[in-house]
Amino acid sequence: MKKFYQEIYVDNDIIVVNKAHGLLSIPDRFDKEKVNLLDLLKRKYEEVIPVHRIDKDTSGLIVFALNAEAHHNLSKQFQEREIQKIYTAIVYGYPPQDNGVFDQSILIHEGKHKVSIHRSGKSAITEYELIEKFLNFSYLKLMLITGRRHQIRAHLAYNGLPIVSDPMYGKSPSFFLSEIKGRKYNIKKYENERPLTNRQLLHATEIAFKHPRTSELMEFEAKLPKDMKAMLYQLEKLNTV
Repeated sequence: MKKFYQEIYVDNDIIVVNKAHGLLSIPDRFDKEKVNLLDLLKRKYEEVIPVHRIDKDTSGLIVFALNAEAHHNLSKQFQEREIQKIYTAIVYGYPPQDNGVFDQSILIHEGKHKVSIHRSGKSAITEYELIEKFLNFSYLKLMLITGRRHQIRAHLAYNGLPIVSDPMYGKSPSFFLSEIKGRKYNIKKYENERPLTNRQLLHATEIAFKHPRTSELMEFEAKLPKDMKAMLYQLEKLNTV
C-alpha cells in the first residue's frame, strides 16, 4: 500500500509533512471525495488548518497549523515573504548561467487551471541555482521569492527549461528511459516500455520559518523521492556532459 505522507515534525501548534506525489494537499474544488492530505490529517488531529499547498504531483514539505493563532502567524509570514521555500527539479536543457533569477509576471485565468506568463499578471520571482548539468538535462535548486500558482513550473517552461514529465507545461506526461538511451535501448518483443516516471519531477526539499509561538527558527528538509533518485542515477550514467 502506498504511503501518502510522512510526519516530519509535530507539536501543539504546527505539523510539518513530507507529502508523496499523487496526493492532493487539500480537497478538490469539484470532487470532495478525492483523497487529500488535509482530510487524512483531520482523522488524527482535532483541528488542522492549511497554510499553503503544493501541487498534487509535486512531492515534499508542506506545513499545516493546528490552531487559529498559529495559522494567523504563519499566514502573515507567508504574506511578508519571511518563509523560505526551496525546491529541486529535473528539467530539459540547462540555464545560460549557473545561477540567476526568473522575474516574469504570472497571469491566472479565471476558470482555468493553467497559468501563463504575461506582463499584466502578478509579480512572480524565482531564484535558481544549477546543481548538476547533464548533456540534455539539468538538476536545479529553486527558491520561491513569491508564491504564485504553478510559479516554478510556468517560469521554467517559459525560459526553455520544462520540468521532466510535466503534463501541463512540459513536453510529455511521462518519461521513458529510451529518451536517454536512444537506439541503445532494447526492449523485448511484444513488451511495452514502462515509463521511468509519469509525474513532474519537482520536489519541495526545504522549508524554514519562525515558530508561531516561540519565534524559534524552524528548518526542515525532505530527502529526494525514489523516482527522482532513479532519474538522476540514469542521467549520471548515460547523459553526462
